[in-house]
Amino acid sequence: MQNCKLKIIILFISYLFCFNAISISIEPMLPHGKLIVAIPRINHSIYFFQDANQEWQGVDVDLARDIAKNLHVPIEFNFAASSFDDIIRLVAEHQADIALGNLSITLDRAQTVLYSSVYIKLHEAFLFNRLWLIKHWSENTDLFATLNNSTLRLGTIQGSSYYRKSQTEFPHAKLNGYADANATYQALTKNEIDAIYLDDFLCEQYILDHPEQALFYKVITLTKEPDLIAIAVAHNNIRLQHWLNNYLAIKHINYSANSLLKLKAQKFYH
Repeated sequence: MQNCKLKIIILFISYLFCFNAISISIEPMLPHGKLIVAIPRINHSIYFFQDANQEWQGVDVDLARDIAKNLHVPIEFNFAASSFDDIIRLVAEHQADIALGNLSITLDRAQTVLYSSVYIKLHEAFLFNRLWLIKHWSENTDLFATLNNSTLRLGTIQGSSYYRKSQTEFPHAKLNGYADANATYQALTKNEIDAIYLDDFLCEQYILDHPEQALFYKVITLTKEPDLIAIAVAHNNIRLQHWLNNYLAIKHINYSANSLLKLKAQKFYH
């Protein structure tokens, strides 16, 4: 009798497990019948920007369009967010299916969304005013200790992973948040800040675009501090996450700072 009850319990548990698995598998991957893509409403180098005709272009915009094409669904861009943190919120609240656009993986963000495989591998970097460097730092000393200095005026993009990390890593620096990378460049050249804290591509591209400024500004890349870029997906949409991972692998989508600089130099995006 006890063996019979045990078998019934096991069968019931197995039924529940199978029913749950089936429910997950039939849950729509794109509940709106289209791909809704959240991108910050800013111009952000070759990643995403508005051209002369006010059309959105860029590496990540093209990527989003190709994802929708391969999913065989129409695409809709959601530009309601003004920062990188805000596009994470849109996905977490199911107002968008995915978020992308030079979007860094952080452990805080990973508590609310899932990430795809990494498709851009960058590194943290600084674009320094050379005069400030000469005065405050020598290459024999710890750069991070120097940066955590009350005299440093540090600029980065508001609502980005770099802004959050600056608050914890350099609490004594005078942190300034800006709307986009271009605003940080302008602040640096106007001597409003002493250094910019962004990824190595965004720092190097300023010197690429303004080679004469290399006399006044210096890029220092933190090779041990990776900045991994991926696509954010709602925490319960595992099917879409797996599909994106397969898509990125099959399409061999894998960028670095150097490959992005080559794209920019070849005027694919300008």
